[in-house]
Amino acid sequence: MLTRPTRLLLALGAFAATSGPARAQAPGTRAAADTATLPTPPIAKTIPKVDTTLGDIRVDNYFWLRDDSRKSPDVIAYLEAENRYVAARLKHTDALQTQLFNEMKARIKETDLSVPQREGHYYYYSRTVAGQQYPILCRKRGSLTAPEEVMLDENAPGAGAGRAYFRVGVSRVSPDERMLAFTVDTTGGERYLLVVKDLVSGGMLADSIAQVNYSLEWAGDNRTLFYGRGDAAVICGRIRRRSGSRGCGRTRCPHRRAPAILRRSPRHRSHAGRPRRNECGAPPRQSARRRNRNWFRPVGEIPSSRRASAPVRSAAPFRASGQYSAP
Repeated sequence: MLTRPTRLLLALGAFAATSGPARAQAPGTRAAADTATLPTPPIAKTIPKVDTTLGDIRVDNYFWLRDDSRKSPDVIAYLEAENRYVAARLKHTDALQTQLFNEMKARIKETDLSVPQREGHYYYYSRTVAGQQYPILCRKRGSLTAPEEVMLDENAPGAGAGRAYFRVGVSRVSPDERMLAFTVDTTGGERYLLVVKDLVSGGMLADSIAQVNYSLEWAGDNRTLFYGRGDAAVICGRIRRRSGSRGCGRTRCPHRRAPAILRRSPRHRSHAGRPRRNECGAPPRQSARRRNRNWFRPVGEIPSSRRASAPVRSAAPFRASGQYSAP
């Protein structure tokens, strides 16, 4: 005896067979004869991974698909098989995809300019150019009519040009306005590479720091950077300090200090930044729903790894904060 869903499918199939020649095929749909040539969908293999946390046993059969390095042959082969399957299944929609892409693109102003923001002696802004994938970071000294200075062209060779993925996470100009520190992600994993550019000479410093997150700030000596680094879950629980000689292109700079951990919090997120002051010059008030613990240091003072974890009552521009939940 046939079940109700089976009878319904048979009825729909008979209706399609009898009425198919009289009905026009809808745009973007696949003919019935084409379905026989579709490839078989890939099936991910199962490799059990057992984790025990506080007595709770969890089994993850697909943990092997995690590949932070983006280099695992098994993971890449499986993803490529999925891509081939999706391309074959959606082949009949290629014209429709192109039409939708062109309609959406026509509504975007490709050559555009952000609102300039005054900081120090410069107006900072970004702009985009039609036909280019990434923005261009620029500034003008003193006036918006001054000559433009391109700080970072993300479309240039060595940057986003020729890459499958490129993203600048955060950028910071040094207090003396001579250096640009920024973070770059070329994999999509949100694990950034911190690099520094000399805005006077236009060259890149040889030193770089891997595996950083969105947290980045300069100290007042124009040589020291504070940055965040996440754990295995990409949660930033540490604030680090790195010092080097400004403009020194040597990999082994004698003036460079080893990285020091300034803030460590295994339970809470930490962030380094410069808080905006209110009209009376005091740091901003904290939200009642989401409270922060703030450690303030004068921007010209380079804290040691031991002293920085203690709260400092100072209206200073450097802040290391750790979020915590209300009791």
